[in-house]
Amino acid sequence: MPKFEDWDHDWPLEKKLAAMADLEENWDSYGGLPTTPLVINLVRKILQDKDTSKDYKIYPLNDGGVYIIWKSDNYTTLDVEIEENGEMFVSVHLPDKKLLYFNIPVSK
Repeated sequence: MPKFEDWDHDWPLEKKLAAMADLEENWDSYGGLPTTPLVINLVRKILQDKDTSKDYKIYPLNDGGVYIIWKSDNYTTLDVEIEENGEMFVSVHLPDKKLLYFNIPVSK
């Protein structure tokens, strides 16, 4: 079973998403849940037209969600956590040490 650090590789997005979709319960030996189809589809929509070839990482989360992180050339970092129900938490770390934080609730 893959561990969190095992996801730190340069697979293409679709290969990572397929691997996350195939996770079994307890994949991390801590009761980890498989990544939900809702989350897989949201990640695909968010990243479909983005250049994710550089400074980009995606990791499955224990609760069935996904964590995405981008680092830009100007030291800005964007973190997106997508929970298993589709709710998103976004934080932007700016070069001047400012932090912007957004919660994007699930639309019903």
